[in-house]
Amino acid sequence: MSRTPCSLCLWVLLASGTAHAGQRIVFQVEVPSGVSVHGLRAEVDRVGRQEVVELHDDGRMEPDIPGDGVWYGELSGGYARAAQVVLVASAPDGDRAVFGGVLRTDDASMVTLGFRLDQSPDGPVAVRIPVAAPGSGGETGELLQLVAFFGWGLLVLAWVA
Repeated sequence: MSRTPCSLCLWVLLASGTAHAGQRIVFQVEVPSGVSVHGLRAEVDRVGRQEVVELHDDGRMEPDIPGDGVWYGELSGGYARAAQVVLVASAPDGDRAVFGGVLRTDDASMVTLGFRLDQSPDGPVAVRIPVAAPGSGGETGELLQLVAFFGWGLLVLAWVA
């Protein structure tokens, strides 16, 4: 197999951390209620090995709660400092790659990769987030409005008093 100079450099970077064993990569994908997907999978290339991880929202993996909108998946294998990840969403109109990139996986024992699906005019697209949480996308705006309301109320009370 011939490698271009760029892909050879990436392969050396991925393979250079193979001294450790047993690295777990946990995928968490937050899917808000307005985004329609029937399935999610992560296609991962680390240290030259291609692996496919099916993600689920059915409670089979700790700490998943069935139907909470956070999909989980996990893979284990040899240590790699980085991995090429393609996140694929299955929808009624077919499969669609919603994220693709090289992600750092420095921790030798366990790495959590969080994503959130957003709806764009062209369909769902994933953005990286630190950790996925049920409903965290929609409630942030409401929380900020509540904080602003109470802040202004306290300011008016302090000014009147």
